[in-house]
Amino acid sequence: AVFVHFERNRREFTETFGLPEERVGVIVHGNEEIFAELRAPGVTAGAIRARLGIPPGRKVVLFFGLLSRYKGTDVLLEAFPEVHRQTGARLVLAGFPSPEFDLAAQRQSARESGIEQAVIWMPEYIPTEEVAAWMEMAGVAVFPYRDIYQSGALHVAQTFGVPIVATAIRAMQDVIEHETSGLLVPPGDPAALGRAIIRILNDEALAERLGARAAEDARQKFSWESIAAAILEHSERVRSRA
Repeated sequence: AVFVHFERNRREFTETFGLPEERVGVIVHGNEEIFAELRAPGVTAGAIRARLGIPPGRKVVLFFGLLSRYKGTDVLLEAFPEVHRQTGARLVLAGFPSPEFDLAAQRQSARESGIEQAVIWMPEYIPTEEVAAWMEMAGVAVFPYRDIYQSGALHVAQTFGVPIVATAIRAMQDVIEHETSGLLVPPGDPAALGRAIIRILNDEALAERLGARAAEDARQKFSWESIAAAILEHSERVRSRA
């Protein structure tokens, strides 16, 4: 038996490798509740804000995860001047830069756009025991990826009930139900990305509804109990046909 994450990935996998569909099972990417269990005492959202110099009450747009070109941070930076103008939010980009990520060029882009003071870079791995506090600091988590099969960082945000804006690509569409558990926008579209972020930051009821549904999905659809059951069920089906 071969397992892949999500139905869209299964279809591409079987088409690419010519395998019979019954050989390939789907197991969803599980939730990230382990980060809540590993929380360090005294590490709070307020403490992270103070470390970053973000005043209490100031809204935070969070990009979280490995910094890579395909993740569309340049699109996010292009969208952010209007977001900042309308909401006063700060943009925090936290994650270790991969070798092909040009951090200097992206910093320069922020300077040229006049948002340098509103953008905070943390180009480093975030300690596991701090992840929960980083999530709790965020008013919205943004995933402007150009292409990806699935995202662990997306499931982290979902687990902590952070409202999500993501691009409508591949299995992101299997995780996020548009207008129900998050907002989906076309990839490479800074205007659409900015509008979605602004909607969430300016509409507390919307943010609360999207975040609550995301957290519920993490507990139910993406629980490890259901994943284990799916693996066992599929494996038994394959063995019975052998």
